[in-house]
Amino acid sequence: MKKIIVYHEKTTAELDKQEKSILKSIRNDEKMIKNCDRLICVAQHTLNTFHKAISIDKNKAVIVHNALQDEYKKVTDIRKEQLKEKYFLNRETKVIVFAGRLDEVKGINFLLQAFQKVIETHPDSHLFIAGEGHFNPLLEQCGYSCTKVSFTGRLDKNSYSNYIIWQIWELLVLCMKNLVL
Repeated sequence: MKKIIVYHEKTTAELDKQEKSILKSIRNDEKMIKNCDRLICVAQHTLNTFHKAISIDKNKAVIVHNALQDEYKKVTDIRKEQLKEKYFLNRETKVIVFAGRLDEVKGINFLLQAFQKVIETHPDSHLFIAGEGHFNPLLEQCGYSCTKVSFTGRLDKNSYSNYIIWQIWELLVLCMKNLVL
């Protein structure tokens, strides 16, 4: 069986409330952006959104990705078990990590909905959410899975907690709700 992915560009009428708000904000900044010497975006889809929304000159734009040095250090299974114990997790617990701003545009709401489905079939899972933002509404959204979700707040790259979380995860989630015009 083949999987078919259909790419669909939304019309303005199909945008949800938050997407319309983002589009309005971009259009409000149009004059300022057009008068800038350079526009710096952190991702290609952001640049594409600006280009479609206000027809900026792509030659004036540059992409500078968010960057952290990529480091890998092998962790033994025994060490993982010891680290999981620090968070009162069983050694069988599958650790899922999301790191990013606690914002709908980052896909956090979708992640929480998906995680509720994950724990129905994998009840030994735990989700760590690392990032700044308003977590109270997200905690409410967790519902019955709230005991399986930990909000860490923003973790400094060199903090001990950050070090532990990055050593025990089995799945790293990268999700974003893209605005497509």
